[in-house]
Amino acid sequence: MVQEILSELNSFLLGLAIYGLNTVRESDKKELEKLIEKVDRIGMDNLKSELEQFKELMNKSIHSTEDVTEQLVEKYYIICGYGFIGELV
Repeated sequence: MVQEILSELNSFLLGLAIYGLNTVRESDKKELEKLIEKVDRIGMDNLKSELEQFKELMNKSIHSTEDVTEQLVEKYYIICGYGFIGELV
């Protein structure tokens, strides 16, 4: 179950890398919500927190004049680490 969710996370992250972090689509936001719910169900609180912070940054990048690109990229790489660890398990 954990490995399956982390695999989904990797797919999500790959999609973001392809389209670019500055091009957030509505489907990306919905997929992120589903991932947060799944991560919550398996009790990965640290990853859930990172994903929620990432979601906030994604929303800020769309709805705010504040430039959060650097924070968004930093959070992206932190979350990528969880996906990478999942592939090793």
